[in-house]
Amino acid sequence: MKLEVSIDGRVEVLDVHALTALSVRAPASMSLDTLDAGLREGAWGECAELDHAWLEVAALSECGPTDEQWRTDFNAMIDYADGRGWTRSDRTQVRAHIEYDVDPSGSDDLLISRLLSTRWQGAPKPRRSSR
Repeated sequence: MKLEVSIDGRVEVLDVHALTALSVRAPASMSLDTLDAGLREGAWGECAELDHAWLEVAALSECGPTDEQWRTDFNAMIDYADGRGWTRSDRTQVRAHIEYDVDPSGSDDLLISRLLSTRWQGAPKPRRSSR
């Protein structure tokens, strides 16, 4: 299941039958504030940090079909996430990865800057070979 957020903050739910992964997809040029506002405005959830969001379980549940098998599979996804610590203690929200689209123009300076400032901040420096 994937939530796709457009540059103007609109949210569209995709792949409702793909319940083995949960993510939010956003343009690389989108600010975290705009992404957070889009999720909050539609009552989808909120951004937790640059690469994760907390999504409302009830809102996600309402997106799927009403058949019993889908509900069983959806609940199994939430149970799996809960077992890994990826839900709030009351299970009203589930954690999802944020995936940023690559800029088709080839200019991914913003995305690269985000990655360098968060993922590798404080990472050990590479060792030089003693040869």
